[in-house]
Order: sequence, then C-alpha cells, then structure tokens
Amino acid sequence: MKKQNKLVVFALLLGIGLFMLLHIYYLGPILKKRAEAVRESFSQPITPIAGPFEDATSFLTALANVDIIVPGAASADDPEGAIRVKLENSRAQFKANDKTGTVRLAKVLGTKSFDNYYDIFCELVVDYGDGQEVNFVSVFALDAYNITQTSSVSIGNSVEIDSVVPQVKGRVSPYDVEVIYFDRAPGEPLASAPTLKHELTFTVRSHKIIEP
Repeated sequence: MKKQNKLVVFALLLGIGLFMLLHIYYLGPILKKRAEAVRESFSQPITPIAGPFEDATSFLTALANVDIIVPGAASADDPEGAIRVKLENSRAQFKANDKTGTVRLAKVLGTKSFDNYYDIFCELVVDYGDGQEVNFVSVFALDAYNITQTSSVSIGNSVEIDSVVPQVKGRVSPYDVEVIYFDRAPGEPLASAPTLKHELTFTVRSHKIIEP
C-alpha cells in the first residue's frame, strides 16, 4: 500500500475513533437527558413503591407530583390538548369552556401486577361545571420509580362503580377488564339511587384502555 493511501486510511480511522469518543462522552449524555425529559413529560418520578395500593389515601400520596389529565376536557394551551391538574385532598378544579369544573379521585378499584410494574385502576369523577357528574375508570401504569396516567374510559353519569376485575388468560398484554357498575332505568331521575347492575368489558394493551 502506498504511503499516501496509508495516510488516508489512518486519517479515516482516526476520524471514526474521535467521533465515537465524542458520541460516548459528549453527545451520549446530551441525548440521554433529552430522552429523559421527553419521558418525564408523560411520567413523573415518585418515591419507590413496593406493592399495590390498598386505598385512595396511599394512592394520593404517590400522586403528589403527578399531573392528572381530566378525561373528557380539552385545552388549546396544552401541546396535547389536555387539561392537567394536581389533586389536593383528592380533588382539583379546572377551567373548560368558560366553566369551572371539578375532578376527584373517588377510589382505587383494583390493580393488575406484572413482573416489574402494576396497572392501577381508579375511579375519577368529573363535573364539567353543569352540576352533573361523569364516572370514569382511569388507568395508571406504575413501575418502581414512575407513575403515568395512560388513559380513561367513561362508564356513565352518576353511576356507582362496584368493581374492576382484570381477566388475564395466559397472556400479559393485551388483557380484558370487566367493570361491574350500577345505573338507573331509562327515564329514571339522576337523584334516584342506581340499582340496575351492568357489566362492561374493555381491553388494556400496553397499559392503555382500548375503547369498548
């Protein structure tokens, strides 16, 4: 090989080596921080948790620094069009369509545990400012350090959600979830107690509810 060609190969290898070192020690950390920032925009860090939650109080403790997305409400000021709030004493107010609404965490309905995370199902009750309450089942995905509200599904107006039962049949994801709730007969006033039993099944795939 001619001396000139050897110099070209040497320069090429030197350039590749310098690029790899630059990527490892300079670009790598920058890209990692950007990825973490994107992730934290959807998932906020919490204190490590060893197991599922037994009640709404412990769940609220974990949600102390987490933005709750109000289901069924929209905002032009949010990049994703969502309205985000932080709960205080299990509830929060929000503005939508020139009205002041409220959202509250009613209860933790159930959990589904996997090797390294939990899917947590809870009931959110939303009043959009018209005096009527809409009941939602909302899913939060939890690993050792992060909790993320992934999705919600409307169950009905002023209904009573009795239970949520994950139905896993030899697979991790997707899996079905059965919701048992009580509603009223058609035409029955909302002031009356819900007594009619209903069942609703939806699918959870990758921690997110697929609309029934």
